[in-house]
Amino acid sequence: MSRHVLFAIHGMGTHDATWATPGVQVLRAAFREYAATSTLVFDDVFEIVPLVYDDRLQSIRQRANADFAAFKAALLAQHDPATDNVTRESLQIQLDKYESSLGLAGDEFTFTHLLDVILYRFSNTTRMAIDVSVAEQLTDRLKQPHLSWSVMAHSLGSSVIHNTLNSLYNTGLRNDAGELIGPLSAVESRCTSLAMIANVSRVLQREDAKVYETTVAPSTAIATR
Repeated sequence: MSRHVLFAIHGMGTHDATWATPGVQVLRAAFREYAATSTLVFDDVFEIVPLVYDDRLQSIRQRANADFAAFKAALLAQHDPATDNVTRESLQIQLDKYESSLGLAGDEFTFTHLLDVILYRFSNTTRMAIDVSVAEQLTDRLKQPHLSWSVMAHSLGSSVIHNTLNSLYNTGLRNDAGELIGPLSAVESRCTSLAMIANVSRVLQREDAKVYETTVAPSTAIATR
């Protein structure tokens, strides 16, 4: 019998290959606490499949770092203290402060976390790139017939998976090559459960994808429409 696939999708910030391990360990411990599952082996029942998208955001952060570094170098190279009434050292300090305030100088929370949320919510290009990446990972695993699956999402990942599934259950998504991903049947390809931890999907919802009005809406919300 095939294992139940549990997709795990991360939140804002950067993540390494082991980011899902602590959460899975909690699930394993809880699995042993219930009488109905205490005699079962967690890994015989579930297959954990991480869904990642921070690589898309990381490329944006790296590009922003490079762009600002080039801008700073060009400005300092063209600076003429005789006409600008400011010393090179003073200009360098001001640019460094600006760079630091944005978090561009290192792994600051603003640059590695808050910017992720802002970019995903307000940049259509970024959001589509992330949704397409997650959709490709998801549908690639769902090619196996008669697969039962669930999703566990954290923080920003709750908004990402909501928007991605909503697109997949409707028109589908197109990747960079113009290939159509999906659409999926909301009946035949329905997940068993969708758990959202630190759920921000409603906070970040768009007018064209309100979480209580989409195909992905909780059954209680659909029943009261």
